[in-house]
Amino acid sequence: MKIIEMENTLRLFPDNLTVKDEIPPGTYVVKFSPLSGYSLERQKNFENKIKVYGNHLKLRDKMLRRYESSEKNFGVILGGKKGTGKSMLARLVSEKLIEKGIPTIIIKEDSDGITDFIGSIEQPVLILMDEFEKIFIKNDEYPEDDTQVKFLNVFDGISNLKHFYMITINDYDKLNNYLKGRTGRFYYDFKFGDISADEIEEYVDDNLTCELDIEKEKLISILNRIKTNYDQLEAIVKELNYGESLRDTLTYLNLGIYDIDLQFINIRVFLSDGDHLDISRRVWIGGIEKIKSHFDIDVSDKTADEYDNFPYVLTIPEDAYIYKRDSIEIDSSKVSLSPVFEEINDDDMELAKKCCPKIKSVSMEFESRVSSKVLQI
Repeated sequence: MKIIEMENTLRLFPDNLTVKDEIPPGTYVVKFSPLSGYSLERQKNFENKIKVYGNHLKLRDKMLRRYESSEKNFGVILGGKKGTGKSMLARLVSEKLIEKGIPTIIIKEDSDGITDFIGSIEQPVLILMDEFEKIFIKNDEYPEDDTQVKFLNVFDGISNLKHFYMITINDYDKLNNYLKGRTGRFYYDFKFGDISADEIEEYVDDNLTCELDIEKEKLISILNRIKTNYDQLEAIVKELNYGESLRDTLTYLNLGIYDIDLQFINIRVFLSDGDHLDISRRVWIGGIEKIKSHFDIDVSDKTADEYDNFPYVLTIPEDAYIYKRDSIEIDSSKVSLSPVFEEINDDDMELAKKCCPKIKSVSMEFESRVSSKVLQI
């Protein structure tokens, strides 16, 4: 039996009780009981065994240098879309700090006195709150019910406890305004957006083992255009390695895409006579097929008003589309404009050919009314 005396109170514990002066290096989750109060429950340390893509290692080292040079509390916000690497970066920071003897304490739920408990930890620690705005709720209408406000003094860098506060958020609108733009509370605010085409290519090169029925550059262009995140990229490559087609993969995976055919392109063809032709098409996000479109083109100025117009067909073959990482372009040399032979008399065919305008250039854009993805917050 072990006995601990605190002021006028004696508490009895089993013989295996160990008393420590500091929290040992490791990873802990905060637990609260109305009867026994706060405690730390040890859990398995974060251990990254996969390749790290993007600039996560660079950001980790930047944060650690600033933290180590600080004599007071230090804070960082990791914000942005789900699946873009915020939690990965947090784990990398935790891993490195534990190597340096600094424990990680994870807060997963709100409870009475949580800020007092944090303040009672008188040693350097990483305090991690993932999806902070879901644990602690902002309330502009009733500020007294805003549970983020109680952290304002905790996050202030005036304390010399040398706590490293790291929060991840998905929605900046749900973060209290007093936590924004205050470097004394959060020194860095790293915003995570779409992963780049270079990162997609590197991941595909490292992990795709199957033979594709499309060019790699086209695959990267498609994945970049649908704004895939790391979680989705991993799932897509896994499905492709199982032998699934790209169309089936994009159709059936839970990617937040309502309809893989629900995307519109606007094409403008500039002609030698100064006029232009416009085409709008609904297309599959995975590629654009051959387009044929009929136009009646005014040729009256070339036929001395003998004819008002002739019917022409504009043809854009599938191999005219050039899939680049950040866009799709059209090779205008492969686009053709020719008379619709079956609608023109044989006697007028030569005249229709002669009056056919030349193609100078072609532009294409995806229309903004199309929601290619829905990113859940």
